[in-house]
Parts: sequence; C-alpha cells; structure tokens
Amino acid sequence: MSGLRLFLEHPLFVLRRSRLVRRVLERADVPARARPRGVAFPLDVRLGPNLSLVLGRFGEAAERRYFAQLAAALDPPVFWDIGANVGLYWATFLTCRPEGRVLAVEPDPDNLACLRRSLSRTPGLRGKLVAAACADSCGRAAFGRDTFSGASGALVTTGPGFGARHYGADAPVLQVETVTLDALLQRGPAPALVKLDIEGAEVLALRGGPRLLSEVRPILLMETFVQRGALEAELARHAYTWVDAVTLAPCGESANIFAFPAEQAARWLEILQSSD
Repeated sequence: MSGLRLFLEHPLFVLRRSRLVRRVLERADVPARARPRGVAFPLDVRLGPNLSLVLGRFGEAAERRYFAQLAAALDPPVFWDIGANVGLYWATFLTCRPEGRVLAVEPDPDNLACLRRSLSRTPGLRGKLVAAACADSCGRAAFGRDTFSGASGALVTTGPGFGARHYGADAPVLQVETVTLDALLQRGPAPALVKLDIEGAEVLALRGGPRLLSEVRPILLMETFVQRGALEAELARHAYTWVDAVTLAPCGESANIFAFPAEQAARWLEILQSSD
C-alpha cells in the first residue's frame, strides 16, 4: 500500500473528511501544548489543527527514528527545517543534539506564532526562524494557507494544497516572502541535514539551491507526494542517491525519501541499517 494511501486511510484523516468534524475542529483552534514522543520539551501548537500531536498519534515513526540517528551522527550539527510547521522535526533534532543549531523556514503566520512561542518558552535552544516560503527565486509569491490542519499550505503556482485536494478545505491566499536555498546560506551556518516538506514545491526549492547541492552537499529528507519523477531527476543531476525513508530500500512506496550525496551514501546507509 502506498504511503499516500496509508496517510489518507488513517482514522483521524478519515474523520476529518466530515464537514461536521471539520467545523468542530475549527472551533477548537485554540493554543495548546504537546509533548510528542521522542522530544525533550513541549511544543506550542493549536488544538484543532494539531490534534494528532496533542493526542500523540502523529505518524512518520520510522522516518523520525532514522532522522534522529542521522542527527546524532552529524558533524557539524546544523539542521535546516524547510516547511517547519509547528516544529516537530527541529524539536526532534535539538533533543538529539542540544548543542545543535537549527534554521526553520515557515510561511504560515499561525505556525510561525507557535514556533516563536516554543522558542521563547524553552531557553537555550539555538533556533532561528525565517518567515518565508522556499522557492526557485527570492521575492514575493501567493501562498494558499491551510487553515484546517496548518500542515498543507502551498505556493499557488504548485497547484491546490493537500487540504484542498483531499478535504475540500478552503485555502485563503496571502502574499509571502520567497527565499532560495542558496540565499539561506547567508542567514546562518551551512547545514549538514535539510528537511524539505513544502507541499509540491520541493523541485522549485532544489532548483534554487545549486550551490548548496554542489558545494555543501547536505543529507536531504523530502516529502514526495507529487512530482516524484521531476524530483528524482533533479537529485540525479546533482549526484544524489535516494532511498525510501521508511524501508531504506532504493525504491519504495513511502511518500518520504532520504537523499544522500552519492559519495557519502554507503556510510550513511550503514549507520541507519546498523540499528535495524
């Protein structure tokens, strides 16, 4: 069964297709705190949109386990979280590497407010926020918000977001700053690990990062619900090898992949497979 199909058939997301359930959750859109498994400190979230985190039912267990293993072995311990949402992955990273540094990029204003509260309430975290969407050029662009789950807002140029496609949820549009991966190199230390979860704009982001991919060569964790072929072609152009983020198989059905610089792939796969 494909990763997308598993995602859509999860009981919580089946319930969310009901207009009545959506209305109830929209009314429950109030500040809350959650302590996801594998995270050393609570995150500020929104009760309705982030109910799965509050209930401790968030998926991607295999991906996050492998992600944590990579984080523990990185040198330098620098992580870029592109499409940070409310911070589950940067919090996982800083739990593994409290001395590490994180740059989180997120365009949605509600998610940004949650990230800012989490940072302010947890002294000592080395996190920097960039209020922007990642694309192939710097400037401004139309961004369709996901006011229902907060997790599937997307640049309008990439088409309807996940919520609009699968739930018929409204996607109010606002103008946001856009930034390239190469431009982010001027805002902080170069990363050893980058997560890209930007709802179909992953190819655009890679096209805006030729220097990052050719000179810095970080490990990439990416969501690939759409444009999988174009994404893999872009990775191949920069001599990256990719595997299924759930099974570590060269080809797989998971929506997420790890991509390694070809010259480093054997080493990183050995680290991940040694724990299985």
